[in-house]
Amino acid sequence: MYHENLYRKKQIIVANKMDTPGSGEQLKLFKKHIRKRKVFPISALKAEGIRAVLEEVYKTYKGLPQEKPEVRKVFSYTYDPAFTVRREGPYFRVSGRKIESMVAMTNFDLDEAVARLDNTIRKMGIEKALFRIGARNGDMIKIGGYEFTFFPRKDRRDDGRK
Repeated sequence: MYHENLYRKKQIIVANKMDTPGSGEQLKLFKKHIRKRKVFPISALKAEGIRAVLEEVYKTYKGLPQEKPEVRKVFSYTYDPAFTVRREGPYFRVSGRKIESMVAMTNFDLDEAVARLDNTIRKMGIEKALFRIGARNGDMIKIGGYEFTFFPRKDRRDDGRK
């Protein structure tokens, strides 16, 4: 996932947490593995050794030519809410792919299908959203090409009224 030239770039090795117990011994072991390369021991917690690292960064990178950034394909994502609720004159409109599709597929002649749709409306938060924008018992709700009368469950209301 990294650019193939990354390993060719100049590096500065910094060993942090030198304020912790045993860090000196660990640093010696680490230096054996990297051999002839300089390691800058620091303690970010105590702000020790930072100046030496900054000086090395400046000395190492000050004359290097600036690289052109690699252009990569950018992916964009547009948030598509599960539903929207808005007042349209005397009624409320609920829009959204999932809920409109469910309403269109519901067989309103079957009580179980209507109960499933009612449960989905509640679980998606549509009932609460309708309350928040002012829908009340008996208001007309439109979803897709269908119209419903709003009869919310009283125990599910979140508008503070009983």
